[in-house]
Amino acid sequence: MERMYHGDTYGEEYRGMFVVRGENDEEREAMHLQSLREVPSAEINTILKKEAEAKTKIDLVTGKILHARGFCVDVAENDHY
Repeated sequence: MERMYHGDTYGEEYRGMFVVRGENDEEREAMHLQSLREVPSAEINTILKKEAEAKTKIDLVTGKILHARGFCVDVAENDHY
């Protein structure tokens, strides 16, 4: 099960079986989910995808502005170091 969060909502999508090492505190997890509202995972995926696209556009514009002002801008995706 994959759980995605956005604001005060979450969605779950079955992804197969995963083996997770460590403690599995179901009581604490249940308490955490009580304060959140469950929505379909497709809705969360759509929201997260739109936010990622908006961030990419903002980063591109910011990079162009910084480059115009003489800064060296690394345009490699996900490599900002």
